[in-house]
Amino acid sequence: LVQLGDAWGLVADAPAVSALFLVHELRYHRLMPKYRNPLAESSEEAKTSRPVQKAAATFKSVQDLEPTSKGLNLRVKVVSPKVVDRDRTFPSGRTSREGHMVVGDESAVITLKLVDQQMELPDVEGTPLLIRNGLISMEEGHMKLVVDRWGKIISDIPEAEKESFNFTVNSARDMSATEYELVVLKEDGEEGESGAAPGGGRGRGGRGRGRGRRGLGRGRR
Repeated sequence: LVQLGDAWGLVADAPAVSALFLVHELRYHRLMPKYRNPLAESSEEAKTSRPVQKAAATFKSVQDLEPTSKGLNLRVKVVSPKVVDRDRTFPSGRTSREGHMVVGDESAVITLKLVDQQMELPDVEGTPLLIRNGLISMEEGHMKLVVDRWGKIISDIPEAEKESFNFTVNSARDMSATEYELVVLKEDGEEGESGAAPGGGRGRGGRGRGRGRRGLGRGRR
């Protein structure tokens, strides 16, 4: 009919046209099978038949933490309850609370910084905590464990993980007690003057490059 244009009236009357459109509608909506795209179907089948397998997380010991450590997965227990460091009120009216508590594993302990909702975590001694994607922040030359918005602190431990928390915390070694000092090395490898950096280090959050007594930099308790 489109090809005939205005001449369709010369070759077909109104009842014939109505019947033609009726047949077309029936075929299109009821009788015409839906087109199947074999490539799309095979792709969907592959998605459902091959579940995505996540790589197993690698966990570190507290004693292995360094000023530049990040992406940390740790299994720790609460050693001492939370302490409120400060409460802040912003011009917008929003409030914020910051604090800390000491956590550790069988190798050592470290101070865990807390902010806002993290202050609601259980802090009974011996409570297991699962740290995901944590990092080290330097404060006045001392290491502090931080979990920002890209990480997570889990207190409701999955059943499969509970057996991994059968350890006694080594409170005798405090990783946050070691003071780190940034040391600038000359080209010949000799020590130069200590570089001044906010928070005792260089980089985001004042994290230093010193490694205590094990490498570049000096550490003292």
